[in-house]
Amino acid sequence: MNFISTNKPISLLNNRQFMNSNKLDYFGRNILIVDDIPDNLRFLSASLSRQGYQVRCVKNGAMALITAQKSPPDLILLDIKMPEMDGYEVCEKLKANELTRDIPVIFLSALDDVFDKVKAFTVGGADYISKPFEIQEVLVRIEHQLSLQAAKAEIYQLNAKLEQKVQARTAKLEEVINKLNIEVTHHRKTQEQLRKQAFTRFSDWFTQSYPVYGSSGKSSPTRSKKPKLFVCCLFY
Repeated sequence: MNFISTNKPISLLNNRQFMNSNKLDYFGRNILIVDDIPDNLRFLSASLSRQGYQVRCVKNGAMALITAQKSPPDLILLDIKMPEMDGYEVCEKLKANELTRDIPVIFLSALDDVFDKVKAFTVGGADYISKPFEIQEVLVRIEHQLSLQAAKAEIYQLNAKLEQKVQARTAKLEEVINKLNIEVTHHRKTQEQLRKQAFTRFSDWFTQSYPVYGSSGKSSPTRSKKPKLFVCCLFY
């Protein structure tokens, strides 16, 4: 059974409503369509190809997983009701794989119950289109998801550049701090050496200027007080 609405013309090549300047940003983007109905695959593939998208089609969930892992698409249109493996299970497996988890998945389904829609988002779906659908709606929702992906990619790049700048500035700051620490250490060592040299020179001068008198080690009574006071003042 075909769930595509054909109330409007299939060809959108001359439809100015959808041929805006932003469309050029998505030209050549790769889209994977997963549906077990051949008519749906042919219709969607032809419509999207005319809009400049690169389209691949598969008829079941197992092939969808293999194709997505081998060459990840920019977006996946995924039918829910399929034999063997339904769209929910396919989406769960895609989101569990690091290689495919960030690919936006738009569900296509004739199931219009709230529970089905909630489950679609719960398993990781980015959007939900009910059958029968208008091709214009499909195009708008695809562009919306690709816009979000482009914005995320831009934010990631900006964050990466910012992180690089922060790391570079942090490295420079650490380098400056290390140099300052080395200079401070060197300055302290120099001061200590100067103190030792000054003390040695003063000791030599003191010994020469004020020799010890007598065998008892007592200095001359007339010279003992002044030098002691001078030493105390110098090394206080």
